[in-house]
Amino acid sequence: MAKLTEADKKQIQIEYAAGASKSELARKFGVSDVAIAKLLKKSKSSNSNQSEPKRSNRESAQEII
Repeated sequence: MAKLTEADKKQIQIEYAAGASKSELARKFGVSDVAIAKLLKKSKSSNSNQSEPKRSNRESAQEII
């Protein structure tokens, strides 16, 4: 299984925000669907503020862009 670079992680967030599915991204970057989900969840939690309402992974990914 491929290790994702920081550039890959950013690209995944961008493509997910643009509408790519987790499965598509997993195939493209050579990782599992679970790895993509964890990456998106991690980026969501690191960028969230507890006073803000919960957002989907896609909404969080769009905010990063």
